[in-house]
Amino acid sequence: MKWITIALLLMNGSAFAQNAKLSDNEITAWDSVQYDVTQCAAFWQLFRTCAPDSATGEEKQQAERIAKYFSDLALAIGVKIGMTPDAMISRLKMAIEDQAKLTEGKCVNFSSLAIRYTARCKAIGEHPEVAFHEYMNK
Repeated sequence: MKWITIALLLMNGSAFAQNAKLSDNEITAWDSVQYDVTQCAAFWQLFRTCAPDSATGEEKQQAERIAKYFSDLALAIGVKIGMTPDAMISRLKMAIEDQAKLTEGKCVNFSSLAIRYTARCKAIGEHPEVAFHEYMNK
């Protein structure tokens, strides 16, 4: 998890992490998106762990890229809304623990996660701004 702290330092200069003033409602909406993205990061990390032996190297690399994408996106959003590194790490740990409980720690139960996360993660991964607008309109 040390990579999160290192990435935070690197992200401070990114365009996404610039300190544009957000309203409280925008922070709340982006916090909800960050939560969802963190759930997706946990999902893809567990997916990599549970990838079948029959998965090709290319398939495993693709899963690695997707997991990294969600981790980076969660980090960028967290930085943008002022989350501390501890809060982001804790949220990821909780997501992983919750998902591990759903599978009872067994990859054979991974379908419990797939049914809950696949569609939402695909949607939010492709268009996080749509999720932001969904939360803004609640």
